[in-house]
Amino acid sequence: MPVYLGRAITAFSLILISVYIWVASEEFPANGHQLPQLIEQIWRILQDTTENIANGKPTIIIVHCEQGTDRTGEVLGSYKMRYQSQSFPAMFLENSQIMNRHITRENSIAMRWYCYYLQNVLLLSSAILNCDVPI
Repeated sequence: MPVYLGRAITAFSLILISVYIWVASEEFPANGHQLPQLIEQIWRILQDTTENIANGKPTIIIVHCEQGTDRTGEVLGSYKMRYQSQSFPAMFLENSQIMNRHITRENSIAMRWYCYYLQNVLLLSSAILNCDVPI
C-alpha cells in the first residue's frame, strides 16, 4: 500500500453501508418489508460513529447498492423521512433530480410503504410526511 494512501486511511474513518448485500438478502429483501429494520440498523451505525467525530476524526459514510440508484435512493429517502423529517414527495423529487429519472416503480412503492409505516405505526406527522400525494 502506498504511504500516502495509508496516511489517508488513518486520517478518517470510512464506513461502507452495502445496501446491495442487505436489501438483496433474506434478512432484508428488496420488496421493502424489512425496510424499517434496515433504516434502524443504519441509524445505529451512524450513532456508533459519534465517538470518532467526538475525537476529531472525520467520518465518511458511503451508502451504495450494486448500481447506486434505485435501492440506494429508496433507502436514503426512507432514512431522511424517518430521521430528517423529509416528506415522501420531497424524497421522490430529490431521487429523480439526482438520477435524472424516477426510481423504479418497486422502489418507489417500497418508499411509500415505509412512509405509511412511519405515519400509521410510529405515528409520525402525516402533515410532514405527505404519504398520499400522487407522484
